[in-house]
Amino acid sequence: MEGLYFVALLPPEKVREEINLIKRDFHRKYASGHALRSPPHITLHMPFKRKDTKMAELIDCLDRVTAETSTFEIALNGFGAFPPKVIYIDVMKSDDLWSFRQKTVHAMRTQLSLLNADYKNLPFKPHITVAFRDLRKNMFVKAWDHYRDQLFDATFTIDDVVLLKHNGLNWEIYQRFPLLRPRKHSRIC
Repeated sequence: MEGLYFVALLPPEKVREEINLIKRDFHRKYASGHALRSPPHITLHMPFKRKDTKMAELIDCLDRVTAETSTFEIALNGFGAFPPKVIYIDVMKSDDLWSFRQKTVHAMRTQLSLLNADYKNLPFKPHITVAFRDLRKNMFVKAWDHYRDQLFDATFTIDDVVLLKHNGLNWEIYQRFPLLRPRKHSRIC
């Protein structure tokens, strides 16, 4: 058997709930519900197929990458778009996010020969999609006119990475990989 997977970062539950409200708004007002098929996320590695017999290698690879990385902060700020079909919540530039994504992609390419980490060789632009594929061009214009100046701010700590699996209809969390927690300094009296 073979499954379809991708690697991502998820905001905390409260932020995901806020984003899901926006996704439902897109579904209701602009007839775009495809983004509801996955939890709000920042993609680190685009979807790929993996045989069940090779899952242990994938899990081991992600365990090693995350075991070497400390938790880090993510900030969301406003909305952006990839015309003519994608509207997203913007993720602020972060050296920690950039280097972690590079480390993850490199490990998956070299250790697992997964070469499709870049979508159409576009540069990495971290974002959380709220409408895409089924957003018609005329609805994109209306939605973007509404959302382009809307505020959305959130800052949170990323403390794990998730491997998502497609169940035939939606994306579900398959496994979580915790990041290192920063050490607390103890004082000796």
